[in-house]
Amino acid sequence: MHRYLTIILLCVPVLTGTLRAQDRLLTVDFLQEGEVRNNAEVIEPPTSISPNGQPNRRETVTPRTQLPGQATVPGNDDITSPFSRFIPPPPASLFAQSSPYLGRRTYSRSLRAPNELGHFLPGGTLVTGFDGLTATSILPLAAGIGRLNIADNNKAVPQNRVFFDYRHYHNAVTADASNFIFDNQKRVYNVDSYTFGAEKTFGEEELISLEFRLPFAGAMTFDTFNFGVDGGNMGNASLISKGVLSIDYDHSIVTGLALSFPTGSDASGQVNGFNYTVHNESTYISPYLALLLQPGGSEQLTRGSGATCIDKFLGRSSFQIFGQANIPASSHSVDAAGIDVGGFKEDSLLMLDGSYAFNFCNKPDNRIVTALDGIAELHYARSIGGGNALTFNDGFFTAVSLAGAAPAEMLNFTSGLSAEIRENTRLRVGASVPLMMDKRTFDAEFIVSLNHFF
Repeated sequence: MHRYLTIILLCVPVLTGTLRAQDRLLTVDFLQEGEVRNNAEVIEPPTSISPNGQPNRRETVTPRTQLPGQATVPGNDDITSPFSRFIPPPPASLFAQSSPYLGRRTYSRSLRAPNELGHFLPGGTLVTGFDGLTATSILPLAAGIGRLNIADNNKAVPQNRVFFDYRHYHNAVTADASNFIFDNQKRVYNVDSYTFGAEKTFGEEELISLEFRLPFAGAMTFDTFNFGVDGGNMGNASLISKGVLSIDYDHSIVTGLALSFPTGSDASGQVNGFNYTVHNESTYISPYLALLLQPGGSEQLTRGSGATCIDKFLGRSSFQIFGQANIPASSHSVDAAGIDVGGFKEDSLLMLDGSYAFNFCNKPDNRIVTALDGIAELHYARSIGGGNALTFNDGFFTAVSLAGAAPAEMLNFTSGLSAEIRENTRLRVGASVPLMMDKRTFDAEFIVSLNHFF
């Protein structure tokens, strides 16, 4: 099963890149180096871009050719921080024809937009123990980190980067055995997750990428005389493919498929000495579509003497939307007292993440902080069913019930700052709070992430 899913994962971005290449051959007649046809105008770019995406003002640039009647896209001489490597622009789109090759400075603007902060911790697994009285807790399956949200620390553009992401979820897990007669306790736990990852582009035009994430978390243990749960530190590793459908100086549209593999820790528990173990065995499939929109055009146009206030505002703005589904491919099996008692499956989720970023300053000549952006986001998730619960007992008076704990829907707000350091590193800090307090899965979230682009 995992082999076939991995093949699908790799084929999605390759297919989009192939379609774009075919579209390009049908719509664009590239000019040879130094050639001028039909009285085309030769335009001299002020600089070139080195392989790491930075301007190289000492290198001689081959003039690009502009066909008669083709609009000139203003340059971005004052933008010297594209972050990762430039993605050479495919001149055509799957949706509409685009202009011929505009030069690598055109798409450096898309690479400068900050990644989304994200927010996600969607519940986990709810365990309920009965012996005439009731105890409940979130079971820390796969370290209790929860399901993959592709929008977390991501952007709708293929990138070359390595990153580290830290998230503190305050009051995220409640273990309640206060109804039991002996050793009655109730505790609220924080969850701290640590994610290491990398993303690498492929192809001459770098229109596809593959991202890897490996999360960890602090172990959670709750153990009383009558009730307890225990889990490990490792979360589910994920592979995320990304392929460009359309990209231009003012937008980027990507799609792909993510797979979360059951590499995370199993979880166990007991109710009145009746022991059970939940085996983390489900792969999660997540198709997605994402859009990056920068409606203001070039920075020279929006900051020039003739620019209006709206032009200047849009010139500093970027918008992103991620839409995804998260679908469990199978169930988690459960052993009780050494006997297989069946399995349970979590509900599928739909997620929609929207982000707005505003560039407060862009100072490429600074020695340390070269840009600063503010970010505001809304995150919505909804359960669409498809799961099932599992209840089993010891044959006497003790029973255990397992079910997915994600709420029917949730809405969170996230805001923060993204600072560019020395033109190729981003340090971001942020916080997230739930807006539906009766359906929240945490009280607050604190985010710190570091991205290094190459």
